[in-house]
Amino acid sequence: MLDLLERLRAALADRYAVESEIGRGGMATVFLAQDLRHDRRVAIKVLHPELAASLGPDRFLREIKIAAKLDHSHILALHDSGEADGLLYYVMPYVEGESLRERLERDGGLPIDQAIGIIVEVADGLAYAHERGVVHRDIKPGNILLSAGHARIADFGVARALGAASAGQATATGLAVGTPTYMSPEQASAGEVDGRSDTYALGCVLYEMLSGDPPFDGPTPQSLLAKHAVDEVPSLRTTDPEIPLFVERVVERAMAKDPADRFQTPRELAETLTTGTVVARVRRQRRTRRAVVAARAVAVAAVLGLVGWWISTMSVGPEFERLAVLPLVDLTNDPEQEYLAAGVHEALIVELGRLGLSVTARRTMARYRDTDKGIGEIAEELGVGGVIEGSVFRQGDSLEIATRLYDKNEQEIWTASFDGVLPNVISLYRGFARAIADQIQLSLSPQDEARLGGAAPVNPEVYEAYLRGMHILNNRRSRADADTAIAYFNRAVEQNPADALAYAGLALCYTTLGHGPDPPPNTWPLARAAAQRAIRLDSTSAEGWAALADYKSYSERDWAGAERAFRRADELNPSLAMNHYHYAWYLALFGRVEEALVEHRRAAELDPLTPLHTVWIPALYWFSGDYERALSEARPLPGQYPKSATIRRVAAESAAKLGLWEEATAADEQAVALYPRWTPYLGHTYARAGRTEEALRILRELEAQPPSPWNAKGMALIHAAPGNRDEALRWLAYEQPHAWLAWVATSQYADQWDSYRDDPRYRALMRKMNLRYEPGDLFPIPLPMVPPELPAPVGTG
Repeated sequence: MLDLLERLRAALADRYAVESEIGRGGMATVFLAQDLRHDRRVAIKVLHPELAASLGPDRFLREIKIAAKLDHSHILALHDSGEADGLLYYVMPYVEGESLRERLERDGGLPIDQAIGIIVEVADGLAYAHERGVVHRDIKPGNILLSAGHARIADFGVARALGAASAGQATATGLAVGTPTYMSPEQASAGEVDGRSDTYALGCVLYEMLSGDPPFDGPTPQSLLAKHAVDEVPSLRTTDPEIPLFVERVVERAMAKDPADRFQTPRELAETLTTGTVVARVRRQRRTRRAVVAARAVAVAAVLGLVGWWISTMSVGPEFERLAVLPLVDLTNDPEQEYLAAGVHEALIVELGRLGLSVTARRTMARYRDTDKGIGEIAEELGVGGVIEGSVFRQGDSLEIATRLYDKNEQEIWTASFDGVLPNVISLYRGFARAIADQIQLSLSPQDEARLGGAAPVNPEVYEAYLRGMHILNNRRSRADADTAIAYFNRAVEQNPADALAYAGLALCYTTLGHGPDPPPNTWPLARAAAQRAIRLDSTSAEGWAALADYKSYSERDWAGAERAFRRADELNPSLAMNHYHYAWYLALFGRVEEALVEHRRAAELDPLTPLHTVWIPALYWFSGDYERALSEARPLPGQYPKSATIRRVAAESAAKLGLWEEATAADEQAVALYPRWTPYLGHTYARAGRTEEALRILRELEAQPPSPWNAKGMALIHAAPGNRDEALRWLAYEQPHAWLAWVATSQYADQWDSYRDDPRYRALMRKMNLRYEPGDLFPIPLPMVPPELPAPVGTG
């Protein structure tokens, strides 16, 4: 090769001082040189003579000029190119560092963070080139240079030139571009090649970086190419179980045989990997912490001589009766599919809850979506024995859910993936629940066994409409959002009138509106119809029963029927936090405060980061007459919930019960500043505190507004304080009563009602709500349902 070196030195003596050969590959020899004009170190690649002869200088130089226009931080620039003494050459910067090939030969596989970082940078460079119509065609570790902690792609020029010159020629001639170890099936068969071939090669490179070996091997190039065309990608996690499942799925998708099944751009691949980096970071922390925990456990076992005992403490069992499911990483990487990951997350929580497990509610778990907290820290915060994390990936109608279960000490207990198609999505969820139940040795009832045995297929379009409706409802910020969610649920029931899930979603939507400040007049009847329909279609619909319980207690005033429905919902799914919350207030209305506290605390335990389930607990104490405890528990909560208007309202009422009017009015003023709809209750506090002018000002403001159920409650309370009986009772009996009227009308909420109990109008209102008070009663007594009035029988003559 001395002849080639001398020949090159002589041919380029006016421009470059060629020093030595520094590398050789299948297509070119690389020389180190000094650029005399710009005083810089460069690498000159000289095509092997047989390739140069086949290409011809004109085509080579024409094509390489296109690649020379690429200007990107992760692409090695082309400084120069040309022909000299029959040699075709191109010039690149000399990079201080090494190629990825050299790194792999020295270190074997790379740590996952380094591997993903390299792939993301290479993908960024490839995406830039593809957007300008340039495909590399020979992505491999040897063409990825590592310098100063960053990756740069080399040889864009020669790949471009060879690709144009040798299109259609067989690989066996040696002219087809690409390296068999990383070559896509379509490239190997001399088919049409686009940027997705580079994506395939990038998947191969990522596989090799993580495992230490390429995905396929063979004795000949032909056998190797055949494996790329036919064989499934070997599982990465058989080489290293610590490789995250989502990374394995990214590699498999990048290396799909059909280009249409791959990531369509390198940027899409990189974004999917980036989506999973938060989870990867959490796992790194977890691995470190697990190592510490395991070391301590081993030390204790050695001291005690009870290795068997230590192993038994790692086994599953009752400690897993309380679980949390972290938000799933969405590998689909499509913002339009966000609803899918959220829906799958909630469905898994529901299925576990239906097994009688205590599962932290979706609203609380949503706060951990982008957390960098470790599993142990999350488990401690939530008071759970196990945490499940995972990912969801959708491609067409195919759906895959990958999950891992960890104990509170961050030990990985179990890992599995579940895949299927959208029509069988309910069976997919139940398969997950069954696997968890088996893993934690949960004893299942015959009913659970039967339910987990299978499920009828769903219509994917109907199910997607349901998921979109739930996603909007769970993230609603306005009445318009609720209307949009209702539209999706209605679309689902129009497409399939036998879909219980859609009706349960509708019922939940309407009951949510019913508890709001000013629900539409027909909200509760629509909630009842949807709940009853859901239950008729699926008698095990816990959500349907919970919605029916709400309707019966907050609208129909069927108190006995409401309690049956609350309990039935709890039997079907004890993890429905909102069901426990509403049942707590049902119990409180009738003075069953100790039971109410149990239910309310259960709601807070299941959904601790939803303020509603925590801030109302002190109110149960003033409902029971323990005003001092109510205030002592309410006072610290504003510090924990700085944006909660409700807790200020609870603190105000608690202080008012003790005659602490300055504290009560200050708390109510803070509540109104955070949520102006609490203004009527501020007026009530002003009136009781003797601040008559302020109370009248608020009353005039409310009277100037269109009448509404919410304002009617407050106006009744304001009038009741100074004894304006006629006005108080007129507004209390407002024709569209608010859902919480039964509670507002009790002496627990307004002491003034005690003096109204003998008034026929007050008694009539109580009877309308199927309630009555006996003299001296602190709490009302529930009455049976008032039967509807029937027409008088028609005489026969």
